[in-house]
Order: sequence, then structure tokens, then C-alpha cells
Amino acid sequence: GRWGVFGSVCVCMMLSLLYAACTSLRLTSSMDYAVEDRFYQESGIPNAQIVVVGITAEDVKRFSTWPWDREALAEAVRQMNGDPQRRPAAIGIDMVLSSETNGEWDAELAEVCREAGNVVTACRALYDTRAFANGADRAGVQTAESILRPYDRLAAVTFQGHTNVICDRDGVVRRHLWRVKEKRGSEVCSLSEQLYRLYCGYHGLEESFVPALNNGFWYLEYTAHPGVYLTYTLSDICDGDFDPADLAGRIVLIGFYLAEDGESHATSIDKAQRMYNVEYQANVLDAMLSHRTRIVVGDIVQTVVIFFLVTILSYFLFHIGILSGLCLYMAASVISIVMAGY
Repeated sequence: GRWGVFGSVCVCMMLSLLYAACTSLRLTSSMDYAVEDRFYQESGIPNAQIVVVGITAEDVKRFSTWPWDREALAEAVRQMNGDPQRRPAAIGIDMVLSSETNGEWDAELAEVCREAGNVVTACRALYDTRAFANGADRAGVQTAESILRPYDRLAAVTFQGHTNVICDRDGVVRRHLWRVKEKRGSEVCSLSEQLYRLYCGYHGLEESFVPALNNGFWYLEYTAHPGVYLTYTLSDICDGDFDPADLAGRIVLIGFYLAEDGESHATSIDKAQRMYNVEYQANVLDAMLSHRTRIVVGDIVQTVVIFFLVTILSYFLFHIGILSGLCLYMAASVISIVMAGY
């Protein structure tokens, strides 16, 4: 009868509200993450235009000063730019050189970078811890309390990009923070974006990569597992033990390759082996050069869609039987997976 149908609809809507609330409150996050990792992460062939220079344990023993040896970095930049016909398109130094050390070395690094004109140095957004209270994918993370930048002489002669890496609630990095804005300052792009710009400018290419952003983040499809991108060590470069042709017109990233000093992350492509920050930056650049970005539907849209889907499916489960309802449920699951990533 009429009231039977009305009662069924009410029950279905209550079930839908319950499920939508669980989704909105992130109670189903672990399931969402598992689906994303299973369907959207698949290793590929690293882009040959990306070269990683790792600072290994042997390099630390040789250049054992902290803050990090500016003389070694100056020599590395000088060596890589030694041949004007075979110099890198861009060099990214994935460490925040915020404090001055030795006046002579600091001045030398700044002068070498000024002459090169192709160096991007790292900066770091500093947050009030409340920015992370509701999860890393909230818009609050896009605004920083302040930006930790390179020391003045170096900042004046290099490009800068932030190297902040934000993980999901389960501690795994799946999304890249595109840009950060200081409360009382300008917007800062990421290190990888700044390197991408220099690369495009060097080769006369249009900056055509446009990420599909959701609250300032874009879903990152990794290319390579940890350890794959490493090409040279810092000692190799400082000693001139490399082929300039390997660097010509390419993007070079310099960063730590050791657990003690290097920031590392669990990533959706390999949760068992942690990925160093410089490798993460290489994966971001790889996705940008390959124009890989997924359109991620916003949380509100997903919650509304899930509410109506579950309402309809619950009603059919009441009236057309379990088997037919299961078929519809499986079809809706496929639609949900597609919406989550495409």
C-alpha cells in the first residue's frame, strides 16, 4: 500500500543518510584509499629528462658539515654548468638552506647560482598545527603562517619552490600540494612546478600542464618505486665523474639519499619501502612532463551522489529482490570508483 511504499522510502533514506554521513566523516577512508591504490597506481618507465643526484652516506662522510656544505653544492652547480652547450635546463636543490654558515662559502654558492641562472632552491611552508586538525586535504593547508626561505644572498639569485609533502590520514602520500600562500605574502609554487617552468622555457615549450585540483591538491600517479631515479652521487658530480650529455637540457634534482638526514615518505606506489623526498619530487615532475592528472570529484558532490545512489539501491533491494539489488549495487560501485579518480 501507499504507507508501505512511504515507509520503505523513509527506511532507505535513513540508511542513505547514515552511509553518506560515514563517507563525509571519513569513516570509509581506508576503503577509499585501498581502491585508489589498487586501481590508480602502476609503475612505469621513468622519464629520461629527469636526473637525480643523491647525497649518500659516503657523501656525508666526505662533506660532513651542518648546515650542509655550501662549498660542495657550489662545486656541483659549477661542474654541471661547465659546458655551455650541454648544461641542464634546470637544477633543483631539494634542501632548505635557510641559515648562513661560512661567509665565503655562502657567497660562493650564491655567485655560482647567479652565473648559472638555472637553479631552484627549496623553501618550506610553516603551519599552525591546527591547519592539520581536519585532515591534510582541507583548504587550510594552502595558507601558511610563514615561509622558511634560503638565506638572503641565495634567495636573491635563485628561483624558489616549496617542498612540503602532506600525507593522508593513514600516513601515505597520494596527493601533491600545488601551491602555498603565506598569510601576509605572495603565493609560492612547488619546487617541481618551478623546475617544470624552467624546463619548458629552456626548450621553448608551452607550459601546458594543468593539474586537476581538489582543495589545492592533485592526485599523483607515481611512475617509479624508491631507488629507481638515482643516477649520480654528489661526489660523482663534484669530481667531474659524469657524462655532461646525461644532463644536457634535462632537469637535475639534488637531494638526500639516506635515512638519517633525508626526509622520506610512505607512498601509494610502495608502502613497504619509504621514498626519499628527492625521489618524490622526481615522480611529481614525471607526472607533469607526461601530463598525468586525474579529475577528482569533491567531497560534497561525492556525498550527495552516494546518498541518492544508496537510497535508490536500498529501495530496489526492498522491492526487486537481493540478486537484482546486488547487480545494481555492483554497477554503482563501478561508477563510484570512476568518479573517485577520473
